[in-house]
Amino acid sequence: MTKKRLCIVGGGPSAIGLFWSLAQDRSTSDAWEVTIVHDQPNLGGHCLTVDVPWKGSSYPIDIGVQLTCDLLNPNVSAMLATGDFPARVPIRDAGPLKLGCGFPRDAQGNQQNWGNFPQYQQGSQFALWNKPGMAADCAELESFILVSPAVGYFEKTLGEYFNNPPHWMPAYQDLADFKYFFVDPYMSIINGYGSANLDQMMFAELFPLFGRVPFFEGPLASFSVPGNGWKRFVKGASSWVQAMYDLASAAMTTTLMTSTSVKAVYPDQSGQVFVDWGETPVQSFDKVVMTTDMYTNANLLNNPNNHYWSSVFAGPVTAFLPGLQAGTCYIHSQAENILSPDLMNQEEVMQFTSYWGNGLPDSYTTYIQKNIVGAGADGLYVTMYGPTPNAQHVPSPSNVIYQQEFMHGMWSPSYASPAKTGLHTAQGPGWITGLKTAPTNIYFTGNNTTFDSIEGALISGMAIANYGFGADYPISHLNPIALFMFLHYYLQVMFPIPDLTRRAALATRIHPSKG
Repeated sequence: MTKKRLCIVGGGPSAIGLFWSLAQDRSTSDAWEVTIVHDQPNLGGHCLTVDVPWKGSSYPIDIGVQLTCDLLNPNVSAMLATGDFPARVPIRDAGPLKLGCGFPRDAQGNQQNWGNFPQYQQGSQFALWNKPGMAADCAELESFILVSPAVGYFEKTLGEYFNNPPHWMPAYQDLADFKYFFVDPYMSIINGYGSANLDQMMFAELFPLFGRVPFFEGPLASFSVPGNGWKRFVKGASSWVQAMYDLASAAMTTTLMTSTSVKAVYPDQSGQVFVDWGETPVQSFDKVVMTTDMYTNANLLNNPNNHYWSSVFAGPVTAFLPGLQAGTCYIHSQAENILSPDLMNQEEVMQFTSYWGNGLPDSYTTYIQKNIVGAGADGLYVTMYGPTPNAQHVPSPSNVIYQQEFMHGMWSPSYASPAKTGLHTAQGPGWITGLKTAPTNIYFTGNNTTFDSIEGALISGMAIANYGFGADYPISHLNPIALFMFLHYYLQVMFPIPDLTRRAALATRIHPSKG
């Protein structure tokens, strides 16, 4: 039997999650041969890990994803608990997630810092935490998050809440400073790179973080106590992506092309899709799955050979672009001019630094690696910046060990909802009927299509493996939350089915053509 040819553009968790999903189903693993084209030398994408030689040892330092947890990443956790994954991808409790925040001194010269653990909540260094009303305001918001489902605010945003709070709740004692020094930084850390986005951050998204969900450790986030329930990849997040690849490539005919940049992707009227990475002749495939961010996808698809760009792809793909943010991450060995000079204690896991900037746009977050991978990594840091960092407060070249630019959306699952639910019009044909799809064999995955996390990336890859190729849902470890997350983002976000009865019927059998 002649196998069909698939090209996967990208090498992150979405790309390799798709590949792994195809390999789990005999009907797809036997039918397809896969070419993976990735522009970096190693697999990982936003899960990239760099082995850093340091003081006579080597440490796996994650340049993107730092931590994981069972509650927010149930499909990832279910996968890691089964088969060969526990031996290949060891997971360890990350310990208390301690947060520090450093700001410029006030007009009287008082230091303005705070943290979510006792050592950063007392004394003149942490005058901001002890400012009248701050601790009480923190407690008030956390209490409201817990009751938000019961009082009709679960699907409202923080912006709506602060602009129009319930008439029965007590007033905040210092709302302006509370939002500026506490709420905005925390939301910026969650969403990434100097953007709080209070008008898009829903209480439904905050509840799993700040609440205490039965059967799970928590709270994952808090203003007043360290986060609890986080885990880390002992060998780095790339070990998970590499394990998926190793297991899948043993079951499918595979070609992996690393350090190879795709220049253009375009379909023809016969159904073939061409992928140009500089090879002559340009390679053609029966199907192509694009797993890179929508900014990159737009650049690859908008080319003179793609006669479907304007009619099929331009609208759905470019709808994502206004909300995407560029960022640069550094692994470095420089604390001076990076950490706040008023907060050099280095007792926290991550520090939000706004000391030198003008509010959120000039802020950034640094992960102190000795508090993540171990004491031997003392002096190593990962700092994540927004699109235009202050050049005086990025690591000097002599202290940079590795740097990587990323394009990402908000973590908030509600981010760009209309774009996500409309993307099916650019997806190639699949087994789900009744939705408008594209007349090409090009498909899109990646966390832009779901939400910005390793869970969102994996779900999107599994969804396209099912929709476009007929591969069954591959998570064998029974986890109702994982299945619910998969079905929600698959059938309500990526391919929204309006008929609730039909949606429920499909949910009971992930692929109706299989008995």
